[in-house]
Amino acid sequence: MVDMNFISINPDTRNLSGHFLGYDLNLREACNYFGIPFYSLCWKETPKDFLQQNHQFRPTFKEHSWMIGNQGIYGPKESVLKQFRKEIEYALQEILETIGNTTNILYMYTGSLNHTEILSQLALKYENVVLHVNLFWLPFKNLSSPEFKKRWTTFLKFIYNSSKIHATVPTEELQEDIERMFDIKLEVAPHPSVLVSDQDFMNLKIKQFNQVKLPNFSQGNTILFPGNLGGTKNKTSKGYLVSIEIIKIIAEINSKKEESHYQIFMKKTFDNEDVNQELEKIKSIVNFFEDGLPSRDFFKILSFSDIVVLPYAKEAFSKRTSGLFIDSLYLGKPVVSSKNTWMGNRIEELDCGIVVDQNDPNSFVEAINQISKHYPYYKKNAIIAGIKWFQCNNWTSLLASLLHQ
Repeated sequence: MVDMNFISINPDTRNLSGHFLGYDLNLREACNYFGIPFYSLCWKETPKDFLQQNHQFRPTFKEHSWMIGNQGIYGPKESVLKQFRKEIEYALQEILETIGNTTNILYMYTGSLNHTEILSQLALKYENVVLHVNLFWLPFKNLSSPEFKKRWTTFLKFIYNSSKIHATVPTEELQEDIERMFDIKLEVAPHPSVLVSDQDFMNLKIKQFNQVKLPNFSQGNTILFPGNLGGTKNKTSKGYLVSIEIIKIIAEINSKKEESHYQIFMKKTFDNEDVNQELEKIKSIVNFFEDGLPSRDFFKILSFSDIVVLPYAKEAFSKRTSGLFIDSLYLGKPVVSSKNTWMGNRIEELDCGIVVDQNDPNSFVEAINQISKHYPYYKKNAIIAGIKWFQCNNWTSLLASLLHQ
């Protein structure tokens, strides 16, 4: 039994899709492995049936992380910051009063510098609290702007030199930018798959090595387009409209073939009449699934897919991770993605797919055809890449990195 507690700060526990609740469920499992009591300070509107079955989750926050983290260089209005400060301090005090004078690891995955500024005050106030924040929202900021440097340079250096406050960054690309601009080197946080626990990954790899099941080429490969339309501020970030153009080209190819048709699965995102009209043009050849699908249901779709396509924009993802890419790695799926993105760089490093120009739908189709034609080669490479990634990016290594600083 380790004499410490782990407290996750997660204002985004909306449902069981994506990283919202799944992240903390996997962290809880890792804590159980180490014998560490786990608590999650979560969103006040977390589903009630979930809370009734998971007493470690304590409703705390009114607003999601992006209401602070994705609000420009200076953050949101002061009232939002005051509310977060009040919520976290009340919840933390309540826990500290009941668990005694042990070391408490306070961790926020979807953090920002504004969050860290508030949380650091609590870490300094309470002797037995050590703070870790992953600067999830930092890739959305222009680090080179004079305004950013004026507002945050001193605080970044303070974090770097603190023994009680630790910050990580999501990607190597962001790490390099910060080192170049601010002369400090923040660690890159391990990034496991939210879909797959450590034990499930080991079981999956044993199965894959015992029998690698290759697709039936007489029926064609199953292609998955899992990205949605993107957030309200940037609807081109995940290449949803590019995906539609790629599918139109595939449809034309399918219409000219008597055999070996591609089967296509795509996340359905309604937005406006223009997008809906484009979806109408491809609905005859696409198997749509709903946005916000629970993780266990999405896992099934990803499991029987053969190739994953992520035509994400470099402007949005050059320094930002993609959970869908990591999920694909874990499951040994070859990926086609865009040049000069975080995913594209990892694909080139791990040799687990093909990288093309995001603005050229034909190049994506050519890449899909290339992988399909040589599928055994790309499939085996993808399985090996998943193992390489898992070695340093699993839930146990993530927790260990937080406990041993």
